Amino acid sequence: MRDMGTEMTPIASQEPSRTGTPVGATSPICSPPSSRPPTPQTTAPVSTQTDSADCHEDFNKKKLSEKELQRDTRREILVLGQQLAWEEAEKAKYLARFRQEEIKIQAWENHQKAVIEAEMRKIEVEVERMRASAHEKLMNQLAAVRHKAEEKRATAETKRNHQAARIAWQADYIRRTGRIPSSFSCWSWCS
Repeated sequence: MRDMGTEMTPIASQEPSRTGTPVGATSPICSPPSSRPPTPQTTAPVSTQTDSADCHEDFNKKKLSEKELQRDTRREILVLGQQLAWEEAEKAKYLARFRQEEIKIQAWENHQKAVIEAEMRKIEVEVERMRASAHEKLMNQLAAVRHKAEEKRATAETKRNHQAARIAWQADYIRRTGRIPSSFSCWSWCS
């Protein structure tokens, strides 16, 4: 358990940093006065004249390396900007190619649709012609059936008229002679 009353370090500073340490940003043995912590160090080594000169030299090198770091950072930013511009140009180029390809695909699709629709119309015309031909054929068959029926009716009518005339002749013969003709038999009545 933590003793909150005696804890001097803030909680946020105990968490690990989420940002990376820049290259060359290691803590020197001798820090500039503005970067020293406000609390005194308990075991501060006694510095000598040579340590102080080394410290100033390191501080000047640190300033130079910071300038170099800034220059390198600017160069990297320029390079990244150029890469970003190249990337945008490449994206635009590929987008234009994609649009061209889409136009080609659309044209191909429209052509294929037109071909298929023309074939469908051709088939519809052929189907309509076949339907009309079949209809005409059936109508001709119907007319033939009617004609045949008329012929059969005429034949039946002729036969009926012939039979009626024969019966009338036989009846007239019987009335005149009072006898049944020899050609007249029971079988002719039954038939």
